[in-house]
Amino acid sequence: MRIGHQDRFYVVVDPTPECELADIFFACDFHDLELQIKGGLSHERRPAIFTERADGEREAERRLAAMKAVQVMLETSETKIATKLQLLGPGGEVILDVDLPGASEACRD
Repeated sequence: MRIGHQDRFYVVVDPTPECELADIFFACDFHDLELQIKGGLSHERRPAIFTERADGEREAERRLAAMKAVQVMLETSETKIATKLQLLGPGGEVILDVDLPGASEACRD
């Protein structure tokens, strides 16, 4: 599907522990995306672009659920030696990629 410069699309990024849905899922056009990048959005948050809202929302909810699972594991584990956690989907695609020591950084708007 072609996306023009004024068309709206949906962006999903990886969450941090403090994030809510609105922090990682937003609608924008190319101008808005440019502002997000100038404001600090980078490839490290693994942004994904969706043309359909429902698809983007589903991905965002999946990433949030994965982050919550990471939080539970970290809170209940007595071993704190891991520095990175990667969750993979059934097809081997990365669902969430977290550097554990830096996972507490605040969400950006």
